[in-house]
Amino acid sequence: MKRVLIVEDNPALQKIYVTLLSKEGYNVAFVSDGKQALEKATAEPPDLILLDMMMPNLDGVGFLRAYDLKNKHPDVKVMVFSNTEVPAKVKEAMELGAIRYLTKYNFTPKDMVAAIRGVLGG
Repeated sequence: MKRVLIVEDNPALQKIYVTLLSKEGYNVAFVSDGKQALEKATAEPPDLILLDMMMPNLDGVGFLRAYDLKNKHPDVKVMVFSNTEVPAKVKEAMELGAIRYLTKYNFTPKDMVAAIRGVLGG
Protein backbone atom coordinates (compact mmCIF):
# COMPACT_ATOMS: atom_id res chain seq x y z
CA MET A 1 0.00 0.00 0.00
CA LYS A 2 1.46 3.36 -1.04
CA ARG A 3 1.97 5.87 1.76
CA VAL A 4 1.11 9.55 1.47
CA LEU A 5 2.05 12.25 3.97
CA ILE A 6 -0.15 15.34 3.85
CA VAL A 7 1.50 18.49 5.17
CA GLU A 8 -1.31 20.99 5.61
CA ASP A 9 -2.21 23.37 8.43
CA ASN A 10 -5.87 23.74 7.43
CA PRO A 11 -7.88 21.10 9.36
CA ALA A 12 -10.73 21.09 6.81
CA LEU A 13 -8.34 20.34 3.94
CA GLN A 14 -6.57 17.70 6.04
CA LYS A 15 -9.86 15.90 6.59
CA ILE A 16 -10.89 16.10 2.92
CA TYR A 17 -7.58 14.75 1.63
CA VAL A 18 -7.28 12.03 4.26
CA THR A 19 -10.81 10.85 3.47
CA LEU A 20 -10.44 10.90 -0.31
CA LEU A 21 -6.98 9.31 -0.39
CA SER A 22 -7.94 6.63 2.14
CA LYS A 23 -10.92 5.70 -0.06
CA GLU A 24 -8.46 5.33 -2.96
CA GLY A 25 -6.52 2.75 -0.93
CA TYR A 26 -3.56 4.86 0.16
CA ASN A 27 -2.11 4.74 3.67
CA VAL A 28 -2.44 8.39 4.72
CA ALA A 29 -0.86 10.37 7.54
CA PHE A 30 -0.96 14.11 8.10
CA VAL A 31 0.90 16.77 10.01
CA SER A 32 0.19 20.45 10.49
CA ASP A 33 3.56 22.13 10.04
CA GLY A 34 6.92 21.81 8.37
CA LYS A 35 8.80 20.81 11.50
CA GLN A 36 6.42 17.91 12.17
CA ALA A 37 6.67 16.96 8.49
CA LEU A 38 10.45 16.81 8.67
CA GLU A 39 10.33 14.58 11.75
CA LYS A 40 7.63 12.25 10.36
CA ALA A 41 9.05 12.00 6.82
CA THR A 42 12.56 11.33 8.13
CA ALA A 43 11.40 8.63 10.56
CA GLU A 44 9.05 6.96 8.06
CA PRO A 45 9.72 8.09 4.49
CA PRO A 46 6.43 8.03 2.55
CA ASP A 47 6.04 7.36 -1.16
CA LEU A 48 4.64 10.86 -1.69
CA ILE A 49 4.44 14.07 0.30
CA LEU A 50 1.66 16.54 -0.47
CA LEU A 51 3.29 19.75 0.76
CA ASP A 52 1.74 23.12 1.52
CA MET A 53 4.16 26.04 1.18
CA MET A 54 2.83 28.41 3.83
CA MET A 55 2.95 26.71 7.22
CA PRO A 56 3.97 27.50 10.77
CA ASN A 57 7.39 26.57 12.22
CA LEU A 58 9.00 25.66 8.88
CA ASP A 59 7.64 26.65 5.48
CA GLY A 60 7.61 24.40 2.42
CA VAL A 61 10.91 25.64 1.00
CA GLY A 62 12.54 25.23 4.41
CA PHE A 63 11.21 21.69 4.58
CA LEU A 64 12.53 20.88 1.10
CA ARG A 65 15.97 22.27 1.95
CA ALA A 66 16.18 20.30 5.20
CA TYR A 67 14.71 17.05 3.83
CA ASP A 68 17.12 17.06 0.88
CA LEU A 69 15.21 14.96 -1.64
CA LYS A 70 18.03 14.72 -4.13
CA ASN A 71 20.67 13.37 -1.75
CA LYS A 72 18.92 11.84 1.27
CA HIS A 73 15.48 10.79 0.01
CA PRO A 74 15.60 10.34 -3.78
CA ASP A 75 12.75 7.80 -3.79
CA VAL A 76 10.26 10.15 -2.10
CA LYS A 77 8.11 12.23 -4.42
CA VAL A 78 6.89 15.68 -3.39
CA MET A 79 3.93 17.49 -4.90
CA VAL A 80 3.59 21.05 -3.68
CA PHE A 81 0.10 22.44 -3.37
CA SER A 82 -0.26 26.00 -2.27
CA ASN A 83 -2.10 29.26 -2.77
CA THR A 84 1.28 30.91 -3.37
CA GLU A 85 2.42 31.25 -6.96
CA VAL A 86 5.43 33.48 -6.45
CA PRO A 87 7.65 32.53 -9.42
CA ALA A 88 10.82 32.46 -7.29
CA LYS A 89 9.18 30.07 -4.78
CA VAL A 90 7.88 27.81 -7.54
CA LYS A 91 11.32 27.72 -9.17
CA GLU A 92 13.06 27.03 -5.86
CA ALA A 93 10.65 24.23 -4.91
CA MET A 94 11.22 22.55 -8.26
CA GLU A 95 14.99 22.96 -8.00
CA LEU A 96 14.85 21.35 -4.55
CA GLY A 97 13.19 18.25 -5.99
CA ALA A 98 9.42 18.79 -6.08
CA ILE A 99 7.91 16.98 -9.07
CA ARG A 100 4.85 19.24 -9.40
CA TYR A 101 3.72 22.61 -8.09
CA LEU A 102 -0.05 22.89 -8.00
CA THR A 103 -2.12 25.85 -6.88
CA LYS A 104 -5.00 25.06 -4.56
CA TYR A 105 -7.43 27.37 -6.29
CA ASN A 106 -6.89 25.65 -9.67
CA PHE A 107 -7.47 22.10 -8.38
CA THR A 108 -10.45 20.55 -6.65
CA PRO A 109 -9.70 17.85 -4.08
CA LYS A 110 -10.77 15.22 -6.65
CA ASP A 111 -8.36 16.75 -9.20
CA MET A 112 -5.60 16.51 -6.60
CA VAL A 113 -6.41 12.85 -5.93
CA ALA A 114 -6.25 12.20 -9.68
CA ALA A 115 -2.83 13.92 -9.83
CA ILE A 116 -1.59 11.76 -6.95
CA ARG A 117 -2.99 8.64 -8.60
CA GLY A 118 -1.11 9.64 -11.75
CA VAL A 119 2.15 9.75 -9.81
CA LEU A 120 1.65 6.73 -7.53
CA GLY A 121 -0.89 4.60 -9.32
CA GLY A 122 -3.86 3.11 -7.52
